[in-house]
This record gives sequence, C-alpha cells and structure tokens, in this order.
Amino acid sequence: MKKLISIIIPCYNVERYITRCIESLVNQTMGREKLEFIFVNDASTDHTLEILLRYEQQYSNCFIVINNVENLGIGGARNVALTYVSGSYIGFVDSDDWVELDMFEKLYNKAMKYDCDIVRCRSYRDTGNEKTEFCKNANFEDTLFQIENDEERSDFIAANLLSGGVWNKLYRREIIFDNHIFFPERLAYEDLFWDSLFYLYIKRAYIIEERLYHYFINYESTVLNRNMKYHSDLLTVNYMKWEEYEKRGAFVKYKQAVEYDFINSYYFTSIKMLFLRFDKVPYEIFLELQRTVHRFIPDYKQNIYIKKYTSPLYQILLKLIEESVSAQELEQIAASYREISEINK
Repeated sequence: MKKLISIIIPCYNVERYITRCIESLVNQTMGREKLEFIFVNDASTDHTLEILLRYEQQYSNCFIVINNVENLGIGGARNVALTYVSGSYIGFVDSDDWVELDMFEKLYNKAMKYDCDIVRCRSYRDTGNEKTEFCKNANFEDTLFQIENDEERSDFIAANLLSGGVWNKLYRREIIFDNHIFFPERLAYEDLFWDSLFYLYIKRAYIIEERLYHYFINYESTVLNRNMKYHSDLLTVNYMKWEEYEKRGAFVKYKQAVEYDFINSYYFTSIKMLFLRFDKVPYEIFLELQRTVHRFIPDYKQNIYIKKYTSPLYQILLKLIEESVSAQELEQIAASYREISEINK
C-alpha cells in the first residue's frame, strides 16, 4: 500500500527517550500500513542506534533507519531523510517528544478534506509529569486560511499564524520538492528558516485547535539556554533567510511582509532571548541587532504591519532600535521585561 505520510525523526543521544517517541508513532490510529517512519541516527555516541535497529527489525514494512557517520545537526539530518520520503505529506517529530495516538490521522483528514498544503495542531509543553499549554490564548475553533493573491499572502506571512516549530505540522510533499525547500545544517533555529520559505508557496492552511503534540521540557538541558553559540545561530539563520528571500524574489511581491517577518524573527526573538536566557545581557549582540535593522530595513518605521501586528510590549522593545542605551540601562530594561513576562505567564 502506498504510504500517505512520511514522518522524519532526527536522533542524537536519546536512548533515554526514544522508545516513548517510537511507541507513540508505531501505534498511530491511522495504521502503520499508511505511514513511513524515517529515523536518522545523527552520529549518536550512546545506544540510540541499537534501539532504532531493533525496532526496524520489528516494523520492517514502515520503519527506515539512516545512520549518519558525521553529525549534521537536526537540520542536516532532516535534509538527509527528505531524500528517502515516499508519502504525499511529510511530518517531523523530535526524538525526545511524543504525540497523541490519533495525531496524524486527524492532521491528514483535515488536509484531505480542505485540500491543504499545511495543517497544524496545538501542543503541550510536557515535563513527563505535568504539562502546560503552548499559546494559552489560542482560538477555540479550528481555522482554515485560503491565500488567493499577493495581498493575502503578505498578510499571512506578517501575521505569523503558524509559528511554533515544524514538529506539530503536516506539509505537502510537492511544495517542498518543487520549490527546493531545505533546512540549514548544523544550526539551531533551523525551523524558522524552513517555515518562512514554505509560506511563500502555500494556498491553503488549516489550524486544529486540539493539542496533539507533547513537546518535552528537559530541565537537565537548561545549560543550552545560556549557550552563546546556540543563540548566535538565531542571527545566522535569519541572515540566511534574508538572502533566500532575495533569491526567491520575495521582496518584489511581499516586501513589507518579509521585512516585518525579519523584524519579528530576528529582532524581537533575539531581544527576548537576550533578556530571558542570560543573567547578564550580551551587550555587543544588542548593538548588532540595532545596526542590522538599520542596515537592512532603514525605513522600518513605515512598515504597515508594525502597527497591525505588534503588541504594546513589543512596540516598546522596538523603540530600543533608535535609543542610545548603555549596558547598565539595558540590564535595567531586561529586569523590567522579566518581571512583566512572569506576570503574563
């Protein structure tokens, strides 16, 4: 039977968590005969590969294991897996996460019913013992988005309605391969790049309000939150995205939308990261953010989407682009932002 969905799972040193992930996939209500699971062992140094190979023997009709000798990072591992897919839709799952048993059936049914290029569900942040909601202020009703002209696509890009990673979505295979969409390799924040490119080409999108994906919060890995290399990847990925927008002619059709997307994913996301994930704000990074926005988008104040989609708090953060702020003053601003963030949790 032809596989309807190919699900890609990059794996690196996840021997403690991978079984939970696998069991949630091979027991999907949609049926294994309709699904294809592509696991990429990204040069793990623990027993991850051994576990994957045991499952591959057990589920040989739907289970593919690729063994990378060299570590390529999540993005690189996904790119390798994309060369193996056969399904008409493609999904991604992180190897320490897990999904509800009917997740892919529900995503696929909506994709078929509405002829969608992308379908997304909501997610939980899950420690394994307790779970909280992503986007607590989400709508209560499912939503179908139809894009029929450049104005509607511009608004869709700027509104950033489908943000939140690639792991709670289903993507139409044809769009990926027809438009050469790929992940940056060996970089964090690779999903920001992927989704931004995908949104340039879609015509129909659907949001399922039900929470079907469990995003694992591993408190043992909080050191990552203060890893400067990890967070500097955010800047690199956004520079790559800007270049890709230029190559694909996005500035011709959707100039203000993609510029606002850059402000959102580069400036706002970076400022939040600097304020919330470092005990002392890296002042040089802040200065780089200021310089880059001025260099890339000198007329950013005239962007129509700033007023339309920027929250009052982010409007305040936006003013920092123009301010001459000392390192000490920036620390005070960061402290105030942390207080507000705690209140709004």
